[in-house]
Amino acid sequence: MMLRLWLLELKKIFKGKSFYLVTLLLLLFTVITMAGPGDYYEHQVIATTDRMNEAIAALGADYDLVYSEALPAGFDRSRYPLRDESGNKIPGNVEVYQQMYQEYYQGQIDALTADGAEFSFSSLMSPGKIVPIMPVFAVILGVIVLAMEYNGGVYRLIIGRGVKRGDLMWAKFLALASLALLLATVLVITSFIIGLANYNSLAAAQPPVIDPGAVFEIYWVLFLLLFAYMVFGGVLGTLLASPVPALVAGVVIAFMLSQFFVYGLTPCGDDMLSAISPLTLGYNFNSLTHLLWDSSDKVECYRSVPWAVGMALAYITVMIMFVQANFGHKELKS
Repeated sequence: MMLRLWLLELKKIFKGKSFYLVTLLLLLFTVITMAGPGDYYEHQVIATTDRMNEAIAALGADYDLVYSEALPAGFDRSRYPLRDESGNKIPGNVEVYQQMYQEYYQGQIDALTADGAEFSFSSLMSPGKIVPIMPVFAVILGVIVLAMEYNGGVYRLIIGRGVKRGDLMWAKFLALASLALLLATVLVITSFIIGLANYNSLAAAQPPVIDPGAVFEIYWVLFLLLFAYMVFGGVLGTLLASPVPALVAGVVIAFMLSQFFVYGLTPCGDDMLSAISPLTLGYNFNSLTHLLWDSSDKVECYRSVPWAVGMALAYITVMIMFVQANFGHKELKS
């Protein structure tokens, strides 16, 4: 029975146009937000190259300036004086310093795209910029799946055919989980392709380092986030029992407050909203994306990964229980 109900829910979702429209918009926003890191990378490369050229030029200046930070650890400058006893430049020693400068600054350029760095492949494929508006799309899908059938007496008709209310809701939650899994897969594939294109556009010296662990972290965080906010949309849909009010409320809450509940606040702030941020669902996903994707230095501002996952699962559990209890006593209009 449950398998049949689940497949029926999926059939209804894929038969409608709403799912495809929401998915298309989500992909469009993902492509837009992830595009174009090349200019910033080129700016940093040019700035580093300029510093190298200035350092090399300083070797030929009258004051013989040497940039110590570019010298290898333990390097003995007394063995390579820039001038001989007569005060003339020693070309061979100048070339030694020039070579060290070139290696040092080229190393800084290469470090920009090294694994875990700002322009590494793992960093470029992380869809962090789309996360603040992702709840909007997830809430809309949750509302569509759980609220649309209040119209026209569809729920009453289904229950009248002997389907238990609890089984019907579980089938819908399974459908939402399936949608979250599908969307997470599509987003990871899209992010992978865009990240690879962005990395190749940098013309980096080393090939991209594809870390399966980093890709999997993005995958399961996206799935958990999408499912959690779909369930939240289901809460609104069940509570308001009408698709239009539920959609309006869902979009307002997810869009207008997404900056607060996803990326806007941490306990490190000094206002009241910052103080209550650890109680929100978004703060847990804020913690996950920062600690797993962004490698933030301010780890004290975020909840640890196990606790963040546990809190997100607790939110999902409570919301599912609320929907089951609310729908179980809901008066269904014919």
